[in-house]
Amino acid sequence: MKNNLPFLKKIRKQLAVFPVVISASFLRKLTSIFKNKISFFQLNLIFIIFITSLGTLVLSTNSFALNRNTKNGRKLSLNFPQNILHVNVATSNNNSQTSNDLSPTPTSVLENTTSGNAPITPTPVPGISSATSTPTPTPTSIPIYPSLYHKFGGFSTATTSEVVDAASDGIQVALNYGGSPDPTSTLGKQLLSSNFKVIDSYVQNVLYYYECHKSKIIQNPTQAESSYCSSDVYPQLTSDNVVIASVSAHLQSVQNSPYIIGFWVLDDQALWDTPGYAVNILNQSRTLIHQTNPNWFTVCGFGGAMGANYTTGWTTSLAQNFTTQGCDMVGLYNYSSSQPNNIPLPNSDNFDWSMSHLLPQEFASLQAQGWNITKEPLVGIPQAWAGQRTDVKTVYEIIPSTQNMVTQAQSFCKAGATAIIWYAWADSTVPYFPWNTPVMAQGVQQGLAACNSWWGI
Repeated sequence: MKNNLPFLKKIRKQLAVFPVVISASFLRKLTSIFKNKISFFQLNLIFIIFITSLGTLVLSTNSFALNRNTKNGRKLSLNFPQNILHVNVATSNNNSQTSNDLSPTPTSVLENTTSGNAPITPTPVPGISSATSTPTPTPTSIPIYPSLYHKFGGFSTATTSEVVDAASDGIQVALNYGGSPDPTSTLGKQLLSSNFKVIDSYVQNVLYYYECHKSKIIQNPTQAESSYCSSDVYPQLTSDNVVIASVSAHLQSVQNSPYIIGFWVLDDQALWDTPGYAVNILNQSRTLIHQTNPNWFTVCGFGGAMGANYTTGWTTSLAQNFTTQGCDMVGLYNYSSSQPNNIPLPNSDNFDWSMSHLLPQEFASLQAQGWNITKEPLVGIPQAWAGQRTDVKTVYEIIPSTQNMVTQAQSFCKAGATAIIWYAWADSTVPYFPWNTPVMAQGVQQGLAACNSWWGI
């Protein structure tokens, strides 16, 4: 899930340089124009406001670009029926272990928002009484999918050591990009030994490659379209039917898996495509998944952002890919927005980890598309990754404190989440995770305890 989101290519301009270059000549010209009508001090004030607004715009746009296309790493082998494609395509190597670089990272960005630089007054929604009050609990006494009811998971626990570490923190479910490992592989054996269950991400992966192919055949593409992925890895993905055939083949290959409980089917969305572009594929995929195993479920992921000074980022059109026929559950991944590293970083407490403004926006958008939390349970996906970005050198991901992480996990649970899956134990774009950062490990452990307490466990 590393999200959900716009794809303007990385804007690397450093705003700190901009005022130095233009301020002197700019102010002198304005002074000559307005001479006796406005003071030099007033001009300076206007200029500062202008630069601040421009900075917010560029930072927001830069954050848009941080839908890290880490799928451009190792190629994921997909299952393609030969009679559908009429080409020679290698089938999936299910003996290989999954890698965290096969899918975009959940986007820790300040997305398109009606504000961008001021707290947004939320629309009241069931389960959350107001922007500043504690969300009221949603009844969750009857589990729809018991295998993920009151459970805790982790993204990208893709090595044996990461599985062992996650298990020590109380994690019970693994969600690794690239599908699920063969049970006889080293990783598969460790998952079984640690009593882990697995949420398979194959549908989301093939959907990404489909969008990639679509972006590469557009005539005169926009920057957002051309930068979505680096190359057309699977040009065979020419239609929804081909995607569904690939999903069907994969389901047959994993139908006897000892640990798969569900499927991650939607992640960082291509906002350059028509809103709702994935609905048909999601609907058909869920039908095939339920036919293969009635106990399996689908999780559709939607991403938002928490900006500094309690700002929020949420793109309403994302919700148009929600479908009651395709999404058994809704996963909300909300992360702090990426920060420029050429200015002092804000304190992590300057972000609204309670998501008091963000959750109501997300709830309202999804409910407008038919989401009912009592029918399609909520999976909360809190932040557990941070540090200097390796793919975009000009930005940094804030390290949440232990209390920040507890607040976010507990807020998800109070808003009605019946499961928590932290992102992440590995990610090629940043260095800090629960396994190597004590404050994060403590955040996972204490967040787990806080949700269990709320659930009455």
